[in-house]
Amino acid sequence: MNPIEILHEDPSIIVVNKRPGDLVAESGDGSVVDAVRAVRPDLRGDLRVTHRIDRPASGVLILARTVAACEAVNATFRTGAPEKRYWAIAGGEPPAESAVLTHHLMHESRRNVTRVFDEPRRDTRPARLSYTVLGRTDRYVLLEVVLDTGRTHQIRAQLAHLALHIKGDTKYGAKRGNRGGGIHLHCRRITLPTPPDGTVATFTADPPDDPLWVMFPR
Repeated sequence: MNPIEILHEDPSIIVVNKRPGDLVAESGDGSVVDAVRAVRPDLRGDLRVTHRIDRPASGVLILARTVAACEAVNATFRTGAPEKRYWAIAGGEPPAESAVLTHHLMHESRRNVTRVFDEPRRDTRPARLSYTVLGRTDRYVLLEVVLDTGRTHQIRAQLAHLALHIKGDTKYGAKRGNRGGGIHLHCRRITLPTPPDGTVATFTADPPDDPLWVMFPR
């Protein structure tokens, strides 16, 4: 696996392009923080994860260099202030070139899977996203997805509910997994107020350099 890419660094945060398969944790086998330290052994102090990306997915991930920065970014994500745009390569045909999807989700912790319902039920939470078709091949579509809510496995589950199965995502209906266990879901861009003064910044990451991603424009 190629070294992790650092997209931005300042005294408060480090922004990286998470690789498929990286564990979003402060430490542990295959963790993002350990991957950063492998390319920047000179870094001092703790690095803290401020938000989540599913382990098999890739893309923009923000790490905090101080406790205050971590709390500030955490608070921003809790309010829903960041704009998060994902790219997903999926099999199937979307019902429209662009649409807003509103569902009700229930996460089953024991199985680590999210169920999707069209109407609210006990223990469900509302979920909303919008998508736009950016490109097509003879077998796949490239979708840009904008999240309005941040539920566990939201994009994977909501797209699968429309029979749009993300490439490699066997948990949500893809027929075959990808080599290495990753899936073709990528956090393309995050825009948010950044510490210490709330300056709004946008961070963009290219998707992995594999034969399917490179078939689509970046």
